[in-house]
Amino acid sequence: MSSVVPQSIYPLNAGRYPPLRTGWSPPGEGTHVDKTVARAAVVLGAPLLGTRAAIAYLQTGRVTDSVTVAGPDDQTFELRTFSGTAPGTRLPQLLSVAKGELRFIGPEPLPPPHRRFTRRASGDHGHASVVPGIFCTHRLRAHTGLTFEGGADHPQSPTAREPGPWHESHQSLLRGKNVALIVRSVLARTLGGRHDSRLIPDEVHLLGVRIRNASMAEAVHWIADAADGHHGPQVVCFVNPSCLNTAVVDAAYQTILREADLVLADGIGIRIAARLRGFAMRDNVNGTDLFPRLCRRSARDGLPLYFLGAADGVARAAADAMTQRYPQLLVAGAHHGYLADDPELESAVIADINSSGAQILLVGMGTPDQEAWVTRVRERLTVPVVIGVGGLFDFYSGRIPRAPLWVREIGMEWVWRLAQEPGRLWRRYVIGNPLFLWRVWRERKVNGDTITAHQAHSAAA
Repeated sequence: MSSVVPQSIYPLNAGRYPPLRTGWSPPGEGTHVDKTVARAAVVLGAPLLGTRAAIAYLQTGRVTDSVTVAGPDDQTFELRTFSGTAPGTRLPQLLSVAKGELRFIGPEPLPPPHRRFTRRASGDHGHASVVPGIFCTHRLRAHTGLTFEGGADHPQSPTAREPGPWHESHQSLLRGKNVALIVRSVLARTLGGRHDSRLIPDEVHLLGVRIRNASMAEAVHWIADAADGHHGPQVVCFVNPSCLNTAVVDAAYQTILREADLVLADGIGIRIAARLRGFAMRDNVNGTDLFPRLCRRSARDGLPLYFLGAADGVARAAADAMTQRYPQLLVAGAHHGYLADDPELESAVIADINSSGAQILLVGMGTPDQEAWVTRVRERLTVPVVIGVGGLFDFYSGRIPRAPLWVREIGMEWVWRLAQEPGRLWRRYVIGNPLFLWRVWRERKVNGDTITAHQAHSAAA
């Protein structure tokens, strides 16, 4: 399958836009450093480029694929990538940088009639188009499933800290933050890979568990829609490599996951596993990132939340933090999660949840204990949606600091957590992560890809 979209999908004039000029005129002085670096890279990397070209020809019978994209000043050019699925698909884009068609840093190239705009120099309120680039924050986060994060969730924003239109100064290779962006992008691509040539099914199956391949927005919408219904409790679970390792050896937990109404993929490990299986995940739909978005949606729609879990006072602190962020958020109640050894307290808390008017119950007791508790008391609950959120309350109460965004962008939040609590987490990550990937590899060797024909058709469409 080609790694780029066929050129014919994007006609230059669909009847609603003026024709775009083809050809290219160098955009100016700002590209000189980029050109020099790109030309040096092409010369020094000529053996690598030649080898990758040969691999492309052997795999597909052609060397490159191309797509027409929009450049500055209503011009278009052919953006080329190597054919095939081997690493190094985008190496030919160095030639585009050497010619001035691309910059190393810039908004993601888009097909016509899209145009990128940037502010002119200070004092000039006009607009000029900006040269697209190989690296940008949006593309970086796409590798690790975090395109929903920060101010860069729109491709025209240079960085999360610099929202709004691009300016040529944002593109300079002499900026330290741009060098850091390139390094982070390379690391993120190595871990998260690319998904433009992979199937993106609606569901994936890993180690016996069916996982919904949803975007962050789709997951929030599903939960809010279910919370507004009148059915019995809908159970939502998040799974990461540690959860799936547990499910392999804990039949009861695997049954719980199989019977859950919605299972979402949490973390870079699931994305890597998906690559091993030949498909791609849409977003890293982890509970810690979903939580504030769910609170925002709940505040908008008037959906009360009940916080249950963690140590005494932690759930309440997390609830208070979110009501400060979203003043319209309705908190139906909060309670600690130590209920298993006190049946009377458990019954009282369940009664409080049912009478509170809560439409979403967040349960933070740790995996798999929270899922086992929800399964055991499910018939006694009247709340429409129950979500297992693990240690989420610890983060939002401020008890445990979360990894900075740049660490999460490169898929290394697990390293941050390991550094915080090495005595508790070393087995989960140091042993568990390689074990998980080995199990996924073995599953593929034994069973092949478990994507149905219908799923494959839907993904291709």
